[in-house]
Amino acid sequence: MKQYSIGIDSGSTFCKTVLIHNGSIIGSDIRPTGWQPAENALKQIKDLTARFEVDLSQCAIGATGYGRDIIYFADKTITEITCHARGAVFLDNTIGGVLDIGGQDCKVIKISNGKPVDFLMNDKCAAGTGKFLDMVCSRLELDFSEIDKLANLEQPEKINNMCAVFAESEIIGLIAKGKDRDVILGGVLEAITAKVTQMVVRMSFNRDVRLIMTGGLSHIQSLTTLIGDKLGVPIVTHDMSVLAGAIGASLAVVAVGE
Repeated sequence: MKQYSIGIDSGSTFCKTVLIHNGSIIGSDIRPTGWQPAENALKQIKDLTARFEVDLSQCAIGATGYGRDIIYFADKTITEITCHARGAVFLDNTIGGVLDIGGQDCKVIKISNGKPVDFLMNDKCAAGTGKFLDMVCSRLELDFSEIDKLANLEQPEKINNMCAVFAESEIIGLIAKGKDRDVILGGVLEAITAKVTQMVVRMSFNRDVRLIMTGGLSHIQSLTTLIGDKLGVPIVTHDMSVLAGAIGASLAVVAVGE
């Protein structure tokens, strides 16, 4: 029986890894996925185990995310829905659903008795995803860490297009008109909220359900607040929300080593 388990969430933008022992997370790491996802992930887990003086041969390895099928050294590959649901419940076992906004897709998962029972995924368009907001930040010359401080949610500039290409053109036009960054950014967050809440509403959650937000945008407090206000339900996050997929992969692979 393997003494440790490692979860790898090879995402479109970042690769997240966690190291678990006896049901507790003892280490984690987040790095850009890069153009060689498998080799980068292998180096990542070697560095992670070395940091905590753990023998990699004593680790069962589970992989999920966009690049899971090329993580050739994994003992098991697991779907994103299964891993994000399991990881989210690990972080907060009172939730009834998961809202995951990743680099290139959005997922809404309904949870019952700690397990996923239904889901919706938008992976055909980058609208409302991390890649979309990354483009916005690039155009506005600001860092992700500045979003909460800068966004004007009181007088947001309306963004009419959620297509990443057309939205960029619209933002360029607003900049040319002399609109301030704070109102443009506020409008972008409002537009993302509208896009995401449409998906959540389609899942027909009970009004008293608690949703946890995971993924790269989960630490943007202004966005989680907007989504919660729009839906009329509490949206919670966790310090490790971005690691939910990797946590789920690590938990799911434990049986491999038995």
